[in-house]
Amino acid sequence: MRKLLLLFLVLLCLTGCSKTDSSSVPEETQPETAAEETAGETEVSTETAPVRDIAQRAESLRKAGETHVFDECGVLDGETVKTYNDYLGWLAETRLLYTTVVLTNDLNGSSPEAFAQTYYQTLWGTGTSGFLVLINNDTGQDCIYREGVVSSYVDDAKVSLAIVQASPALVEGRYADALEILLPLGERIPERILERSGTLSMEQVQALTAKADALPKKYCVYFAASIPAPAEAETRSTATETQPTEGETQPPETAPAPTVEETLAAYAEQLRVQTEAEGFLLIDVPGKHGITAGTVPAELTAAVQTALAEQDAYAAADVFLEGLK
Repeated sequence: MRKLLLLFLVLLCLTGCSKTDSSSVPEETQPETAAEETAGETEVSTETAPVRDIAQRAESLRKAGETHVFDECGVLDGETVKTYNDYLGWLAETRLLYTTVVLTNDLNGSSPEAFAQTYYQTLWGTGTSGFLVLINNDTGQDCIYREGVVSSYVDDAKVSLAIVQASPALVEGRYADALEILLPLGERIPERILERSGTLSMEQVQALTAKADALPKKYCVYFAASIPAPAEAETRSTATETQPTEGETQPPETAPAPTVEETLAAYAEQLRVQTEAEGFLLIDVPGKHGITAGTVPAELTAAVQTALAEQDAYAAADVFLEGLK
């Protein structure tokens, strides 16, 4: 089946499946059905049962401990799995993405696009940014599902070309060689300007990226659409009204909730460490808060906040990068 598809790929240029984030590009593109049913063929159902089976398989593999590479076929050796787990982990950390490879012999009667979408969203949820590479040994039609900002930087043409280039290796069962071609598509996502708010244009991201790349050390700017809530402090249960007996101590008082600045500072430092940046600017775009972490001049934080309050997030990031020259 895969050999037959390869002949058509050269002529038709297979398109990868994708779902784009409406906050990143003007329109959201839903995955299309892989192939139209021909006359006389029995329609294959892709309703509740297959989709539920796919989700259960994805959840089961996640619990089994595989972080990024899910080899349902059992065709990759342990060293290869580790190599690509490590590589995808690096992509995930430096670009704040969700990354996955799935190899399967069974689509549960679903289309490759629907299979990949369900698998990705079971693992990572909806409204995220990332991609899933599906190596499909069931019907032979491989797929790269993209969600969020990934679709802005890895378009259908790039996906099609990568799949065509990887197809000879896939036909011959050289899966590691195919992954060497497919996975670097993730490196097209900027690692210094992390736009997740949907407020900057592509031109603005490119302009900021050029300034960040020109700096001698790695500094990152993260435009956030939301900030995760801090973990709730653990408190001792006070369900009963019984007074402590002699020798017992009173339950500890609940710690005060962290301030907005403390929450942002903790999150900024977490992301700085994750991305291995010298310095980091976190911009809470809806809240119009900006805070720095790492090696950043103290006066720069105030300048960034002023630009954010008086202008916008792009101006604040520009002030930050200019101040680092």
